[in-house]
Amino acid sequence: MQNTIRRIPLSKVNVPIKVKMKDENGERELEFIPGQLAALVDKLIVDAMHNPYLNVILSYIDKPIIWSFDLETAASDGIRVAFNPAFAYTLLEQG
Repeated sequence: MQNTIRRIPLSKVNVPIKVKMKDENGERELEFIPGQLAALVDKLIVDAMHNPYLNVILSYIDKPIIWSFDLETAASDGIRVAFNPAFAYTLLEQG
């Protein structure tokens, strides 16, 4: 029997999680609600669609964002975009 891993979409995780992140200032612990992060990123994407410059970039990315704690930061294969949720949260913290 094949092992199957059930993955919960980030937007459905509405409880705070704590993650240790390393950055230029050392290691720190982040606490955030993944569902709120996913909703904010979705809103930013919709807002970017109304910007003629960003809309061109978004037209090449027609797949949903992949959220994975297996990544250190972010990745793309030219079709899909993947983010570590904690890394994305630190970007949003910085503005």
